[in-house]
Amino acid sequence: MLSQIQNDLVTRTGPGTPGGRLLRSYWQPLVTAEEFPIGSAPMPLKIMSEDLVLFRDDQNRLGLIGLHCPHRGTDLSYGRVENGGLRCLYHGWLFDINGKCIDQPAEPEDRKFCHKVRQVSYPVQEYGGCIWTYMGEGEAPLIPPFQFLTAPEPNRWVARSVSRCNWLQSLEGSTDPAHTTYLHRLAPGTKSVRSAGNDARMLRGTKPPKIDIEHVSYGTRIYALHDSPMGGKYLRVNNYRIHVLQSRPHQLEMPAIRADGTSPLTTATTRTSSSFIGTPSH
Repeated sequence: MLSQIQNDLVTRTGPGTPGGRLLRSYWQPLVTAEEFPIGSAPMPLKIMSEDLVLFRDDQNRLGLIGLHCPHRGTDLSYGRVENGGLRCLYHGWLFDINGKCIDQPAEPEDRKFCHKVRQVSYPVQEYGGCIWTYMGEGEAPLIPPFQFLTAPEPNRWVARSVSRCNWLQSLEGSTDPAHTTYLHRLAPGTKSVRSAGNDARMLRGTKPPKIDIEHVSYGTRIYALHDSPMGGKYLRVNNYRIHVLQSRPHQLEMPAIRADGTSPLTTATTRTSSSFIGTPSH
């Protein structure tokens, strides 16, 4: 059992915390691209204890800046997208996607001080069906071209959910193979819509799975071998990539896809890759 001090050390992700510095050194997913298409209104977000606003300027460029206007603290998610940036509704201060103040219409022309005002801002990129940000120090690295990010859109499934817990609790649940035997078991005769019924039936054993862990170049691979009440074995493989990213095979009733995710082979049920990602809000 962790002490309160130890727990805070590994779960707190605000600015200046050890955990925050670690997670900020990686690109973090914000929302799915489907949630924030071109023409969307500015979206307030809380990422690692920072209040931010995601927006697209009038050239459809993505920006992520501090939520509150540095003038009077107004919520910029209520602002207007116009003239190359996001304009505060209170006094009209205008900020571009890099957080630079480019207009102060309420100030006399000879007393404007736009060049002295800079809002917190972070680089943003749309990639693999998600919108990502890099909140770390220095130049942003490239987003790793994981296969589930580079696969054609018809062969990807991207979703976001909000969990009322810290980032480590969520990650523990997604990389824990033992709980699936109990939590995800369905009643006899019930089919799983998401898994075409197959996963649920195979996981209905009562014995704990045999677990093995392999360290790989991108993180950790976890193997869990379950005993099926149907007399067979069920092997589940989870891939733990960087600090908030985990992917695993996902069984769907759909045309089979080659390993490179490009072309159908048959109309049989097969496995494709699905990813589960999340950025801590605190």
